[in-house]
Formats: sequence, structure tokens, C-alpha cells
Amino acid sequence: MGAMVQARSVACQTDIRCGMYDACTVKHVLPIAKHRAAGNYVVGERMASGGMAEVFHAKAVNGASFGGPIVLKQMRPELATSKELVAMFVEEARISTRLDHPNIVKVHDFEATDRGLFLVMEMVDGPDLLAVLGRCAKIAHAIEPELAVYIACHVLEALDYAHGAALPTGQLLQVIHRDVSPSNILITRRGQVKLADFGIARMTYGRTNELASGTLKGKFGYMSPEQVRGDELDARSDVFSLGVVLAEMLIMRRLFSAPSDVDVLLMVRRADLSRLDRCGAHIPPALQAIVRKALSADREIRYSSADELRNDLADWLATSTHRTGAARLAGLVRELERAGGPLCTWAKPTDSTMSGSETVIARRAASESAEIGRIAFARARRPSAVPEPVLLAPFHAATPVPRAPSQGTASSAGDLEAGTVIDVLCEIARDKRSGLLALQSGEHFKEAYFAEGQPVFVRCNVAEDRFGEYLVRRKVLTRDQLDRALGALEHFDGRLGTALVSLGLLHPIEALRLLSEQVANKLIGACAWTKGRYELVDGVENPWPALSLGLQTRPIVTRALSTVPHDRLVTWMQSVRDLHARIDFDAVRSFDFEPTIVDGLRLMANGTIDRAMDRLSTAGARWHLTAAAYVLWRSGVLELA
Repeated sequence: MGAMVQARSVACQTDIRCGMYDACTVKHVLPIAKHRAAGNYVVGERMASGGMAEVFHAKAVNGASFGGPIVLKQMRPELATSKELVAMFVEEARISTRLDHPNIVKVHDFEATDRGLFLVMEMVDGPDLLAVLGRCAKIAHAIEPELAVYIACHVLEALDYAHGAALPTGQLLQVIHRDVSPSNILITRRGQVKLADFGIARMTYGRTNELASGTLKGKFGYMSPEQVRGDELDARSDVFSLGVVLAEMLIMRRLFSAPSDVDVLLMVRRADLSRLDRCGAHIPPALQAIVRKALSADREIRYSSADELRNDLADWLATSTHRTGAARLAGLVRELERAGGPLCTWAKPTDSTMSGSETVIARRAASESAEIGRIAFARARRPSAVPEPVLLAPFHAATPVPRAPSQGTASSAGDLEAGTVIDVLCEIARDKRSGLLALQSGEHFKEAYFAEGQPVFVRCNVAEDRFGEYLVRRKVLTRDQLDRALGALEHFDGRLGTALVSLGLLHPIEALRLLSEQVANKLIGACAWTKGRYELVDGVENPWPALSLGLQTRPIVTRALSTVPHDRLVTWMQSVRDLHARIDFDAVRSFDFEPTIVDGLRLMANGTIDRAMDRLSTAGARWHLTAAAYVLWRSGVLELA
């Protein structure tokens, strides 16, 4: 790179770091035209077009050399007025210009002109992995396991470098890609593997909030469970996504595929590997074990880093009798093009190539119904009849006759008083109970079904607990939007959640998170009931249609700590204050306590409970720690001696 170009690149990075380019700089974006100048570059033929950007052949006006051909990635002009989207594009520049690795597509420069925002990138001569997989599926050409592992290892090299990238000061950037997917993995005609598109990546350094709070932009089927939940992300999220890509190369199927986006997200959330079970019998057992570890829903069990996964894959590759490498990968690209024509026509494979025809048919049918529903929504008025107050899952319709509680075995029953429900929930989690918890308070009732100690479905007749009312209360929907959606429900089989997603009123990820919150809140609200009756019946299965939300009882108990009555805590503390506590801190993690509470529990584990309380400076801190210790004791996680 020439001195002038190098200086421009350094200046560009400085400007980006200082936030020089933002949505305010893009007042009016002119459309780009072939052979027109864009800053210091002349634009040629358009190569590709995506949802957020277009890619063009280009060359530098001043004849500067970047060591090979370049392309310009231009943010689509119609999106350049969005501060959020511009911030994403600038973030890609901020990150990508700092990354220099043979397995990462090199970004040389960043331009902001009256014709828009541009990234100047190396041109990769070859298809993306999505095109390769689509062609393989179309002609029934399996990818050798060794070649799939070879590709994965090189992507992991790129991820390991990005995860460990640092500023000149030594400050780690802690880049998380967040969109590792086949369309962002490029294969050159020489068999090189390159990771592209850090457009939704996030640097911990210098960023205090997500670019779009509560919204994820990654492709649904390649997200990690923690992405779907909205948890804080680390390198293990990218490890999971790469595990999905590797699994798909091995089974030549989508790993997570379903008729609706919500169903896909649910599969990801619980790491449903049923497709791997059905289609992966041919995968060598040692490789299968590696893939499954990478795809663990619990990131504490998953590989802790890209390098750790790469090392295990490299060790497996070393034991294989089949040789592989760049030449073999380049040969695969040539073979696929001989069989079906060029792979770089920028026409993406159809859904049917890897999703399966049944999924595609179901998606098309749902799309047609949604279109009719959208018309009905536009014309809808408030429904004249009040909906049935018994609440069912918003994404399901049919209402079977529930099984009578007598089919199970009643294990406990009694009157409700302050703290009763949270005690019962601790017992259910502790003993991994499966069955029905029936609660009655006046005219209100709640029925919570559990499997292995975790809530599966909660049914009730409390008007405030309806999904629609919850969304209005959270100000996610207006009252008018809810009323009109209810008026169009007949076109969505009576499923409010499906209607809201199909009508564009809720993003699928947002819908799933809000539904999880709403179901959890039904139980949290029940913990505050102080009058009525309860019955815990073992062996009753949930008869109602319900999404598998992957909810856990322990975090719900944590959110209901305030319902533990003060006098009960005082009495309990007086009886145990001189005892020593033995705490299972691996189990404590599942309660999602605040760090200050965990710190207090560690003090408690190093002495008597009384001494731990003496170390706390405020009555509020002592109350919270006592309540946490109490529910841990009720849950069998804290033992006293």
C-alpha cells in the first residue's frame, strides 16, 4: 500500500473512532451510477445486492494499489437516513479496518460522500458457502466431513483472531461477529476461506449499549440460544453459530428449519438437534461429539473459545486417513460449476434446496394467510364480543379438553398465605417435579404445568395476564392496534401472537421474548397471592397447545423474592444464624442473582450466616441476602450445619 493510501486509511480509522460519520452527515444520498466517481474511487458493474448494501466493482482514481482488485460496498441509499442503520454500517467500518487476517475479508478504506457511505474491500474471487451448499443440495453432492472441518477450522481461525483483537494500547476490542452464517463465509477459487460482513458485530470497547436495544439482526437459524434470549454475548455465541454451519455442511440440511420464524427461534433457543439426530448417523462418532459440544444450549458446557473448538477439530482431522486442504476445496468449487454453471451469479439458492419441501409449503401457506389477514387488519374494527377470558398460548389455536387433575397423584394441598406459592415453586424445582400446580383465589385461578421442575405452560383467567393486555401495558402495542388485531384473528386461526408477527406489529424475536416474560410474570404474580387454595398434583401432563419457551423455575423464584414475608425471614434467620452454610455455586448460577447477592453468598459460605450479615452495611442488603439464602435453602442448594 502506498504512503498516501496508508495515511488515508489511518486518518479514516481515526475519524471513525471519533464518531465523525453518523446519520447526521447523510442528509441526502444520490443514487450511484456506473462509471461515476464515489469519493476517490470509480464505480463499475454491480456485483451483488443485499438487504442493507450493494457491492460494485471499483478502482482507485489515483491508481493506488491495494495488492489486488477491490470492490465498493455501498449502503443502500434508501436506508441512509436511518441513524440506527448508518450506525451499524459505520460500526462495520470501525471494526473491519482494524482487522488484518488472511481468513477475514480485508477492508482497506471507508468513504462518506454525497453519494453515500462506502467500504473499500478486497475482491474475493469465488462464491459464498451458501451458494456452495445450495448447489451441493441441488445435485445431491455431499461434502466430505474432512473438507467441512477444514472450512470450519479456517473460520475459527478468523473468529479467534477477531475475538482477541486489540488496540495499539493493548486494550482488547472483544469483537463478537454475531452473524456467522454460510452467506458470510467466502470460498476463493484457490481454496481459501474468508469470513466477511462484520456489519452487526459489536465491540465491547467503546460501546456502552447495543446498537439496537433488544433487537438482533442475525439470521434466525444461525443465532445462538443466548442471542434469542437477549442475554449478554461473548465469544461462545459465535462458537455456537459456527457449530450450526458445520452441522449443516455435514448433514446437507438446515439444522433449524420450521414453517415460521418463531418456531425457528424456539428450536434455536432450546438447541433442538432433532435434525442432526435424524440425518447425522453417517458422521464419525468423534466428530459428532465435537459438533454436539459446540451446539450445547448451555454455554458453560459449550467450547469456551473458537481456538478450543478449532484445536479439537484439527486433532480429529489429523486422525483421518483422507487428505484435504485448499486444493481439494478449490476442486470442489470447480466440480460444482461444471455440474451446474457459475456459482457467482449472485442468485441465492431457493428455500427448498436445504429447508425441505414440507417446510417451504407450510411457509408459503402461512404467507398467503398472512396477506389476507393484513387486509382484514386494515379494515378491522374493535370486536363486538369480549374474548373468552381463559388464556391460551398466543401462537396456538385449538383448545382441547384438559385432563382432570384426578389423573395424577395429589402430593400436597392447602390454604394460600403469604409466601406459600414461592415455597411450592422452590419445592418443584428442587425435586424436579412434573405435574400441575392449581391455584384459586376468589374468582381467579391459575394452572401451571411443569416438566422436570420447569414451567411448560400457565393457564389463567386473570384479564391483566392476557398477552394482548400485557403488550398494551408494556406500551409495545397501542389499544387501537390490539383491537384491530383481535378483529382480524379469524384469519390467523385465532392466534394473537401469530397475527401480531404476521402483521408486522411484532418482530419474531421480540414476540418470543415478550411471550416468555408474560408467562413468567403469570407465576410471579401468583407468588403474591395470599388468600385461596393450592393443589400440587404429580403426573399430570400439559394438555394445552403451547410453545416450548425453555423457561426455568429458579429465575422466576428470584424475580419473586419480594413476596417472601418479612416475618418468615426473621424467624428463619434467628434459627440458623449461628450455622455454617454449604452452597452449591454451580446451581446458584441458574437463579440469576445480582452480583452483589452472589458476593454475599460467598461471604456466607466462608463462615457463619451471622458473620456474613455483619459485613453488610444496609438493612436492604441484609434483607435481600437473607431472602436469597432462604430460597436457596428451600431449593436444596444451600445446606446448613
